[in-house]
Formats: sequence, structure tokens, C-alpha cells
Amino acid sequence: MSAAPLRVAFDATHARINRTGIGRYAQQLLPALAARDDVDVVGLLAPGTGATGRAQHLLGVARRDFAYYPAGLAHRARAARADVIHCPTSSPAHSAKPPLVMTVHDLLWLRMPQHFTPAVRAYHRMSVPAVRAAGRILADSDATRADVIELLGVPEERVVTAPLAADPRFAPREADRDLLRARFGIERRYVLAVATREPRKNLNALLDAFERLAARVDDCDLVLVGGKGWSSAELERTLEATDDRVKVCGFVSEDELVALYAGATCFAFPSLAEGFGLPVLEAMACGTPVVSSNTTSMPEVTGDAALLVDPTDVEALAAALERLMTEPVLANGLARRGLERAATFSWERCAAETVAAYRQLV
Repeated sequence: MSAAPLRVAFDATHARINRTGIGRYAQQLLPALAARDDVDVVGLLAPGTGATGRAQHLLGVARRDFAYYPAGLAHRARAARADVIHCPTSSPAHSAKPPLVMTVHDLLWLRMPQHFTPAVRAYHRMSVPAVRAAGRILADSDATRADVIELLGVPEERVVTAPLAADPRFAPREADRDLLRARFGIERRYVLAVATREPRKNLNALLDAFERLAARVDDCDLVLVGGKGWSSAELERTLEATDDRVKVCGFVSEDELVALYAGATCFAFPSLAEGFGLPVLEAMACGTPVVSSNTTSMPEVTGDAALLVDPTDVEALAAALERLMTEPVLANGLARRGLERAATFSWERCAAETVAAYRQLV
């Protein structure tokens, strides 16, 4: 006889408010859990989620971090008769009953604090006691799991790796050159980068590498996707001074992003450090050859399906991009291996690892 389904109170707040990797994680994991017959998922939202206007937004943040997570989430989970709470990102959430599972996407603010503002570090620090007290911690990668154990002193048996996956819409397709031309002004071959414009993403190094690449390869552009982050003033000034071979697209829709992956000659991800590196997996799932950093979780995600370089070595980055621009046999081989590698990650697998952690705890 099969065990009764677990009733899971899932904090869906960040699935609603966050457009970056944390929000995408929650958006993809929720339906993967809901598709299973061994869990019954109840989605919970912090009060004020989706509020418009600066004053309402600030009030919502205060209520979320100083009332909902410390007490309200557990209260509402008990009212829903949940067996377990899942908070899909580090937060000041506390609960002994029902027990709490928390996902930690990275501890890079501790590993390399110089790349984060004091406010960001303070915000994350507020969550540390709750993370340490959680009954189970899910980590996106073995690299993040090791950081949780080392930097927070959490016993290793309480930390479980549950790798992420790409949305199924990230898949090979024919490049829509008309859309790329009309929507983004892209006429030539291009290197694609997807990242928030903040210091850790190392986009200044990518711009320097592209300048070297453009001197060697005539018919190529650099296309940047992603919004502004903190401490990006210097980068923004540099971008304003670049010519039309560097195209800054900002946030784009999911369908536009798939089209950009499909049309790219190669994908560049020179980040200094990542908890997982979801854009790399998305690019591989689309059949786009990848140049990535050789640090933290990136080798774990790419396996042998990408060119890995030291992200601080601008010439190595430029040379790797040049190889993918000028060596079609290499590029095609990496694209094929990337598809095979991406297929080993799935949200069904992530959900299975997540439910196993629920059951271990309950």
C-alpha cells in the first residue's frame, strides 16, 4: 500500500515577484511537484505580494521579512494542515511544526562579499539563523552544498543536492532572423550573454574579450540580455560608449530568449561564481555552444560540453569565443554534447529529490 500524499505548504511568493533565477526555480518546481501523486501542494503568498507603488512595495517587504516569514508562514501552514513547509529561497522563515525545508541557491555573499553591497549582505545575513535551523536544506549544486556545510556549519546529512533544469521550451529550433532583426536590430552573427549587470557576472571582462574578438572576426556582435544590478555604474558608462556591435536588450520574454539562444553562434558566461548557472543549461538545451567559467558550479553543470576558461583571463575568454566563431566542427560537437548533457537535468528529477528530502524530514 502506497504512503499517503504529503501535504506541502509551498511559499510561492518569489515565483510571483522575482524574474531572475530564484523566481524561475519556484515557477518550474511548483508544477513539477503538483504533477506528482505523492504530494499535495498548497501555495502560500506573503501579504502584499504584487503591490504597486513604492510605498506599498516597501510596506510589503517589511511585512514579508519581519512578520510573514518569522511567524506568519508557519501559522498559515498549520492552518492548511501541512506536513512540511518549503521555502524556495533563503529567508528569515522559522518553523518547528510543521518542519521546514529551505532551498539555498548560493552563499556567494559570504564567499566573495566584495561583490555585494552592504545592504545585500545584511539582508542575506538576516536569514542565516533560519537556514541553520531548517530541518532540511536543498542546494542547487554540490558546490553550493559544500558551501552550506563549510560556511554555515550545517551537518552534511541535513543538506541535499537537488539540481535545477531548463524549462522545456528551451529546445533547438530554427533561428528566426526576421524576429531578431525587427526586435533587436541583429543582422550579423553574435555572441549571446544572459546575466544581471552586476560585478560578479564579470561583464566588463566579456566586453574586453569581445573587443579583442571583434578585431579578429569581422562579422560578429555581442548581445547582452538582463537587467541592471547593483554597483553597475562603471559598466553602464562603458556600455554607453560602445558602438552598435554591442546590443543591450535588457529583460526579454521567455519566447524572445529562446529565439536569441537559437540564433546565437555561441553563448558566453564568464561569471566569477555561481550557485548553479541556469543560463548555461538553457543555452545547452537550445543547442548553442557554450564558453563558461571554470569556477564553482559551472564545471558541474557543463561536464565536457563547453569550453571552460579562467574568468579573469580576458585573452583566454577571447580565444575561446574565437574558436567557436571560426571552428564549426568544434562548435557543432559542443552543441551536440550540450544537448546530451542538458537532457540529464529535468524538473521531474529535481522534484523527486525534493520530495525525498520532505519524506526524510517528516
